[in-house]
Amino acid sequence: QRLEADLLKYPGMLADETVVWRAWLATHQNQYDRFDYNIRLGPDQHPGPGFLPQVVRAHILNAKLRIDVAAWRGVDNSKLPAEIESPGEVYALFPGAVVEIIEVKRRATASTIGEIVSYYHAWAVEFPNNPLPALRIVCAGYSTTILSAVRANSIVLDPIEVSFSILRNTPGGPPSVPPQGSPSFP
Repeated sequence: QRLEADLLKYPGMLADETVVWRAWLATHQNQYDRFDYNIRLGPDQHPGPGFLPQVVRAHILNAKLRIDVAAWRGVDNSKLPAEIESPGEVYALFPGAVVEIIEVKRRATASTIGEIVSYYHAWAVEFPNNPLPALRIVCAGYSTTILSAVRANSIVLDPIEVSFSILRNTPGGPPSVPPQGSPSFP
């Protein structure tokens, strides 16, 4: 419950991921114009006739890919709503906006690479007339087996030192996790 506000603000993230994200934001937030969370990509997959509208909406959303963070540069927030349903809303006003897709993990693994590369390709299909997104993984730690895939896919790996003490229910809970490796990979 201590992180309830963060879980509502960053609805696609787990509690430990919100701790990682908040630590990263503390030093990088001013490098971007806007952050959008829980962005869905991919075609609508309707469940068929006979379902209540809220069931149809839930099915459509659950069938799509879900991006943790879309970090934008080249936008004016005063001309955009606080929350968007689709990046198309941003591109309608700022077609040259540059976006960075950010996946947040406590520990990045091979599955993280699969997720973020899938997001990249879905974004390119959905928004073919706009600049391609950059990719970033923000994490507290990572498996060194992903480094070649990180480099091959031009993903920035951004480990950050994080204290998970806020997640402790009792004394002696999980310790903080220092980052592994160098701060980023081009």
